[in-house]
Amino acid sequence: MKYRIFIYILLIALSALTPDFTISAISILCLGIAMELLNRIPGPKILLFSFLYEWMQVNIKLVYADVLGEEHSTFFNYPDNVNMVSVYSNIGLIVMVIAIYIVLANSIKKWEKAISEYSFEAIHVPKLIVIYLIFCFLSSYLMNFGWSHGSLSQIIFAMASIQWGLLVVLIYIAFSNPLYKYVTFLIVGFQLLLSLASFFSSFKIFIFYFIIAYLIYIKRVTIKVAVWGIIISILLVHTGLIWTSVKGEYRSYVSGGEVTQSVNVSKGEAINKLAELSVNAYGNGLSDNFSTLLDRISYLDFFASVTENVPSKMPYENGTLTKKTIMHVLMPRMFFPGKQALDDSDDLNTYAGLSVANKEGGTSIGMGYFAYFYIDFGFPFMLLPLLLLGLYMGYVYKTCFIIVPHYFWGIVYVCPLLLQFMLFETSLPKVFGGITIWFIIVAVFGKRIARVVNSTMFKSDGRERKMFV
Repeated sequence: MKYRIFIYILLIALSALTPDFTISAISILCLGIAMELLNRIPGPKILLFSFLYEWMQVNIKLVYADVLGEEHSTFFNYPDNVNMVSVYSNIGLIVMVIAIYIVLANSIKKWEKAISEYSFEAIHVPKLIVIYLIFCFLSSYLMNFGWSHGSLSQIIFAMASIQWGLLVVLIYIAFSNPLYKYVTFLIVGFQLLLSLASFFSSFKIFIFYFIIAYLIYIKRVTIKVAVWGIIISILLVHTGLIWTSVKGEYRSYVSGGEVTQSVNVSKGEAINKLAELSVNAYGNGLSDNFSTLLDRISYLDFFASVTENVPSKMPYENGTLTKKTIMHVLMPRMFFPGKQALDDSDDLNTYAGLSVANKEGGTSIGMGYFAYFYIDFGFPFMLLPLLLLGLYMGYVYKTCFIIVPHYFWGIVYVCPLLLQFMLFETSLPKVFGGITIWFIIVAVFGKRIARVVNSTMFKSDGRERKMFV
């Protein structure tokens, strides 16, 4: 811990050389506090990974500006308020991290002991592979079914995400047991290849969960791990530059020129087109797309645009959006078929005074859940609902472990949470709704699913012994 504190102090000292010292120091302080707290939570580093990704979305342009010795406002479309909203965002992230830690703090030592006593050797790996493939097939079917049955879509999509938890366990075992390494990576590689034939960059989900599995596998950060971390980071940036270069033309091709977010060509045609465009991207120069990639990752601009409009031109909503979100989640479409569909772009256009494309234009652009709380309560009062949301996240995370009999199922059920709260741009209804639906699924079906699978997958007895209660 001492060397980490030294690094944080060194980074803050170096930020004194930048034009926006105070703002940079706050972002580094936010990073340091959150990493120290979330690193103490045993188990899969879902919460840490989610925070790091959101922190990157808030601060990546600030860091880039600091490295170049430029003012932060130089790299934003709404420069007047960008430093202000970066402070709001970093403080908000810290408040949420502290809230999550408060919920989990009393369980840390108990969980550490339970995890240290747990052995994945009790798992029959060939059967796990078969179960994973079955879930993948079911997930594909459920996703297609969900798109055609809107009233059930959220629940169906959540059920389909169980495959990601199984994937993490399978990759972890592959790292630990060379006997299953090649068959596992062959399966994952094939799925990764098929995921390239999607409208969105769904291949990145495989990469994210691969990293999480590796974080479970490593016991401590060594020089070898650090080197691999640097190599993977470079590869990810390179992949991001390629995708940024080709996604416009690629999406136009796979959609058949229609204003839609669907793939209307075969997977083979989509993959061949993506390969062709990727090869051509090298000839056109990838470095020109670096600023575009930064714009795509960073998500402060829309929040800044909202603060230029609220409250100077529009008053605070005094909780209207938060209440609307809660009621929207508590009124399932299967029981309330007339419930109004939400459009993130419409909210952004209303409160930021913009004119971005909405669902009718084939897209949906969110302003981020922090912006919803700001519109409702302003700063610093927006920190209270962020605190409550953090407490809720921590409780759901804890429930995923204590409701099932094995660390294995704790991993399986907690991993899908990554998809619910790792993106700063996600709207409040989607964040709160996604977490709530997953909580209901785990609470209602978690034990049942585990018991059915345990009866065939585990070699040893004592399958119902609870480890985290």
